[in-house]
Amino acid sequence: MASPRMTFPEDEFWDCVDELPHLTDRVLFLHRQNGLSIEQIAKRLGIEQKEAAERLSVGLALVRGSFSLMEH
Repeated sequence: MASPRMTFPEDEFWDCVDELPHLTDRVLFLHRQNGLSIEQIAKRLGIEQKEAAERLSVGLALVRGSFSLMEH
């Protein structure tokens, strides 16, 4: 059985993303809006793939945390 994915209203998602550091914001945008892979994002931004992956992971965790706070 697939694990449930947290879904966010788009406007609220992007409001949270706007609060992130610029490079993390760019990584999330390129991944979610443009559908780019970690490798493509790293090349586009001139960063290592590991950094792109970490920024995507941390950025999504921070956005999820923001939504958790909104629910309480």
